Amino acid sequence: MASQSVAGHLRATLYVPLFSRPWPIWAGALAFAVANVLMAAYARGLGVFPQMSMWGASLYNALGIPTQGPFYPVTPILLDIHSMINFGILLGVLGVALLSREFKLRTDSWRGYAQGFVGGVLMGIGTVLVPPCNV
Repeated sequence: MASQSVAGHLRATLYVPLFSRPWPIWAGALAFAVANVLMAAYARGLGVFPQMSMWGASLYNALGIPTQGPFYPVTPILLDIHSMINFGILLGVLGVALLSREFKLRTDSWRGYAQGFVGGVLMGIGTVLVPPCNV
């Protein structure tokens, strides 16, 4: 019984305020700023495009098509700190979506998929024109 009351107390004091309600804008901005400062101090600023091109070059090399990465030399993905940062971002977003119970597979109309496709193409063009990243 005591463990249930402790678990209920922790849920009410920690989980509900952190994951059940939207954060205020200032808290999200502060968290984003701290993350960017730490990334700039220990690795580099937030960006995914150069590593994605290196991942593509690694895939081509694995398939027997010799190629080089356009921005960085092709290195093993698990030894590349910037790739690990990107994997950490993906796993962090997945974790928060699961904790906040917002992870859902959603469907859209053909118009929504078309808008997403056009937006993705335009973002890709912008990223190639102004690397390293426009996201």
